[in-house]
Amino acid sequence: MRVEVPWGLVSVAIGDFAKGGVLEDIYASAGVDDPQTVFEDPVCDMDVVVSQAAGMSEHEGKRYYFCASGCKKRFDREPERYVSRQPNTGPGVREP
Repeated sequence: MRVEVPWGLVSVAIGDFAKGGVLEDIYASAGVDDPQTVFEDPVCDMDVVVSQAAGMSEHEGKRYYFCASGCKKRFDREPERYVSRQPNTGPGVREP
């Protein structure tokens, strides 16, 4: 059976499927973040989309995403300096 659907409707259906649905469960079970989620870089406070992040580090069971490799290197050298500025939950931080 072949069904013809305008592309606008297909993108809405895919968006509904991905947002808060099956894909969210798949990402969670794989231990990864949704590639479209936005986090805050703990070094420079810039918003970073997971799929476009220049790097990711884990510290004390939490994930941090970075806008540039320089921010990641700074964080990796002295994470406590940047973690102490951040709340333990919310933007910029994701528990694996």
